[in-house]
Amino acid sequence: MIRRACQCPRTTEHCAKGGAGDFRCRELLLKNSPEFSGSGRMFSECVLPPGASVGMHRHTGELEVCAFLEGCGKVWSDGGWQPVGPGDVAIAFDGDTHSVVNTGDFPLRYIALILYA
Repeated sequence: MIRRACQCPRTTEHCAKGGAGDFRCRELLLKNSPEFSGSGRMFSECVLPPGASVGMHRHTGELEVCAFLEGCGKVWSDGGWQPVGPGDVAIAFDGDTHSVVNTGDFPLRYIALILYA
């Protein structure tokens, strides 16, 4: 199966989870799609423009993996802020609280995967 870029819906959420600016996503797998086989709810390419953020939030009954592709930022992880950039992977396990902030001058682009715990 091939899903073409034109088949992947794009969304923009302003002040996502209480954060700042716009949070743009391109759904690589559609929410609640059969491709997840009941194991998750999100597989998306995400972009935060400079200064934008996804606010602090907790994952309950699920975990989120963020694989950073471009730009630089910081992630709240393990009780503190950690710098992230291309090649880094941040994991918020079931019950963890996390946030993502673009601290750079260019868009912060990453792949987000949310799986049920």
